[in-house]
Amino acid sequence: MDEYNFWKDLLDTFQSSSDWVQAVWLIVPPMFVLILIRMIMRFRLARHSVAEPTPEPVVYQIHHPVNEDWMTAELDRLEQDMAPSPRRLTHGYYGTD
Repeated sequence: MDEYNFWKDLLDTFQSSSDWVQAVWLIVPPMFVLILIRMIMRFRLARHSVAEPTPEPVVYQIHHPVNEDWMTAELDRLEQDMAPSPRRLTHGYYGTD
C-alpha cells in the first residue's frame, strides 16, 4: 500500500474545487490572521492607555478634631486630576446637610 500524503491530497482537493471555493480558501486564512493581529494590538494599546476622566465630582469627608464634626468638600473631577500633588482642601463647609 502506498504512503498517504496529506499535502498532495489537500492540493488535489483544492484544484478540483470550484472557483468560488478556491477564492474562499485563499481569502479566509489571511483575513483570520490579520483580524487576530488587530485584536491583539487593540488590546495591548487599550491596556496601556490612560482612562478618560469622568465628569462625576469627587467628594471628600474629613473629620474635624475640634468640633467633632465632618468637613465635606466636593471637587470637580477635572480640577482634581489637574491639581498638583499633594492637594490641600481650601474650600468646603462644616456641618451636615
